Amino acid sequence: MSKLSEYPVQIEINPDERVARWRVFFAGFLVIPLYIIVAFFGYLIQLLWFFAFVVIIIKGKIPKWILEADASYLRYQLRIATVMLFLRNDYPPFGFDFQIPDPGDDPHIVVTIPEEQKRSRLLSIIFIRLLLLVPHIIALMGAGVIAGLLTFLSWFFAVFAGRWPKSLQRIVIAVLKYSSRLTAYMFYVTDKYPPFAIA
Repeated sequence: MSKLSEYPVQIEINPDERVARWRVFFAGFLVIPLYIIVAFFGYLIQLLWFFAFVVIIIKGKIPKWILEADASYLRYQLRIATVMLFLRNDYPPFGFDFQIPDPGDDPHIVVTIPEEQKRSRLLSIIFIRLLLLVPHIIALMGAGVIAGLLTFLSWFFAVFAGRWPKSLQRIVIAVLKYSSRLTAYMFYVTDKYPPFAIA
């Protein structure tokens, strides 16, 4: 079994086979309502991040309701990405599920996170956690540039053919999942260090 399949945070993105050509042109506009919501949600998550740090230092575990908020935030971020990257024809749900098990209300995105609440007091120190992520952040920056170029190229394919080239789509989705695993680690969803794997 690969290290990636053993990682506690599992992300599945199921794109549509074809996409309406008009969505390719208007993806940036379609995402605005979702982006406004997730921006406010993001500020809340950052506050919870600091609160979680304090609670973990004191109790050695993360409150379940913070895990529920983190799971919901991860799913919402991915919903925005699937619209921006013209990976779906339907509009994603607006609602927040606030639960750890994936509610299954969005067939395009499945995010599975562990319910284990114990956390390392040492690894919970924000500075240490961010320091550990530096190699990943550097790798993600490089991968992000490549994913951006591939998305730009795929825009033309989607306009004229109504679909992504499969090979390019797989790479961009893999980078998106990689980014989400790093976000999950940063926000204390798991203490297990994310693997250097873009898949």
